[in-house]
Amino acid sequence: SGTFLTPSLLFPREMMTVMAGHPFAEAMREPWDQMAAILPRASAAGVKLLVGDDYGAFTLNHGRYGEELELYVRDCGVPALDVIRWATKNGAEAMGMGSETGTVEPGKLADLLVVEGDPSADIGLLKDRANLLAILKGGVLVKDGLGRP
Repeated sequence: SGTFLTPSLLFPREMMTVMAGHPFAEAMREPWDQMAAILPRASAAGVKLLVGDDYGAFTLNHGRYGEELELYVRDCGVPALDVIRWATKNGAEAMGMGSETGTVEPGKLADLLVVEGDPSADIGLLKDRANLLAILKGGVLVKDGLGRP
């Protein structure tokens, strides 16, 4: 139907960790596990999934976005390239910008990350900002850690 789904599982996992043993946290476990089990099947079936969570809320500071990507791969079993697609192609489509950004194609905006390592093999490397060697936004280099002369 063209609907997008944002699972937002990092914040509830954080709450379950911080509030371990509390009945509220324990009540979250079964629904969390059910959603985690559904995600690989939903992604494989073509459901348009997105990344995003309640950043800025209790204990979930901004800047921890790589942890969310890793959670879907490590804890839910979604292939890393699928999760990267959620954050790029699907994100652009959800914003109505799929014709401008979200994929690497001629004529699209050059919003790119040059990463140390292979995030399709280890998506967790995206958590470390030192691994983000270069960042291009709209074709403009906003971070250049490539060490060019």
